Amino acid sequence: MEGLNWRLMLASAGIPALLVFSLIWLIPESPRWLLGTGRHREAYHNLLTLRFSRIQAARDIILADATISAEKNSELTGSLKELVTIRRNRNAFIGSELCMFMQQFCGINVVAYYSTEILLKANFEVKLALICSLAFGGCGFIFAWTAFWTIDTFGRRNLLLSTFPVCYVQSRYCAACASMC
Repeated sequence: MEGLNWRLMLASAGIPALLVFSLIWLIPESPRWLLGTGRHREAYHNLLTLRFSRIQAARDIILADATISAEKNSELTGSLKELVTIRRNRNAFIGSELCMFMQQFCGINVVAYYSTEILLKANFEVKLALICSLAFGGCGFIFAWTAFWTIDTFGRRNLLLSTFPVCYVQSRYCAACASMC
């Protein structure tokens, strides 16, 4: 039974992947991809499921078709050179990399990955440490759904602008606490 613990923990990480793999066949094709392959009617019907009205779906199909045409006429489309030569792409790339770094820099992922070990070092029993680690992961799962709802409601940009100061204050607070130890 001793060697089974780590195997069960690793196997449990595969359950969501298997679930996604089994359900991915039910997801319709991207309307933009369908437009690129010349399947306009199918693209419109797929977009109807995502929009509130037929007019919005038609507008988005027209805009997507226009951007696909513009991309086909552009000489830089699809190259990594676009990240450096086009200013808005470069700014978006730098911003996204900075955002990812700062989110990882906050350190919650380390706590999540090693929560069982941390609790064991804090003299928890093995069973209780595993239960607490599972509860920690369950809370993360529940609040991830809350985050998806919040992103869809308020938008990514607004949430990013409101959480960056919190991340900064948290990192400064952690640095101050570490210097006192």
